[in-house]
Amino acid sequence: MNFIFPYKLVILVGIILLLSMFECGSGEHQKVKIESGTEYMVSYESCLFFTPEVGLMGGEKEGNACYWKTTDGGRHWQQQKLTRGSVDDLTERDGVVYATVEKREKDTLLYTHSIYTSFDQGESWQLKCEMVTKESFIDLLVLDYKRMFMVLSNSILETQNGGKEWQMIQDEGCPQVSVDDKYLYYVISRNRILPKYIPIHYLVRRSLKSGRERFYKLPDGVKVEATCGDVVILAKEQHLRSYRIEEDMSLTFLGKLKQQAYSVNYMNRCGNQLFVDLPIGIAVNKLLYSPDGGVHWKYVDKGTWFGPTCMLADSTHVRMFIIDPHLYLKSYTHERIWADK
Repeated sequence: MNFIFPYKLVILVGIILLLSMFECGSGEHQKVKIESGTEYMVSYESCLFFTPEVGLMGGEKEGNACYWKTTDGGRHWQQQKLTRGSVDDLTERDGVVYATVEKREKDTLLYTHSIYTSFDQGESWQLKCEMVTKESFIDLLVLDYKRMFMVLSNSILETQNGGKEWQMIQDEGCPQVSVDDKYLYYVISRNRILPKYIPIHYLVRRSLKSGRERFYKLPDGVKVEATCGDVVILAKEQHLRSYRIEEDMSLTFLGKLKQQAYSVNYMNRCGNQLFVDLPIGIAVNKLLYSPDGGVHWKYVDKGTWFGPTCMLADSTHVRMFIIDPHLYLKSYTHERIWADK
């Protein structure tokens, strides 16, 4: 028995290590402590990385819209004030950085949305346009320097002349908005009296070229939790499944996310790779990764991060960046898989 027990122990340890390797999924992970340039009790709303070393955070400090820049992969950050309000979104297109600042006017309770641009990775900024609305800001989707979509709490606005004029294209409550090179995707809900006062949910696809819209009526009890181009995640109760939106607006089942969750905090893609951030409990998140367009999902990490999430891709790797509430920067590196593989 004294010889058998160590042998069994070795086998048991080996099984545990194999299971641990499977649970961790693919990709490398590192965690960097932020040593300077940021402080507790500061609101961080967005982040954007240009290289693994150079990136920006946006947020608010003492009523000011501030941004922080790192040139060493998140170990140190330098703070700069932009204006009053909060930098709620950072995005990049064709080498231009777009920072969306939101400020609520105390006397009118209206929201002022200002879009700033930078051509030197945040070293200097210019005011591009601004507007005043009754709704709060959600997201800015940039197609090019002239054409953008602004997602507000209950509507979607579009500009085709760089923000000089904006047109409302939807005002029925439009969560889960995304765009690719051909279509804008979003969700609307319409109330009905019978039966049981259950609202009707529609997944909508709008052509960027013609403006034509096509609708897919969701079954009762099914919600759209996230869209990312032609991939959509649907939920019934706490069960999440991924589907591909076909040209005829039918849905093709791809895979099941083997994790119960009430919603999706973040979803992004690079080619055929998908990442989702799921809240799975009180102050607990889980990051999942699909290497094949949503068919198979792998566990990446679990933690208590609340901060913004962003993604960076180059010719060989895809990297995820998460800023957690304890002032750590987590990054996850995966080998890049092209969409045609």
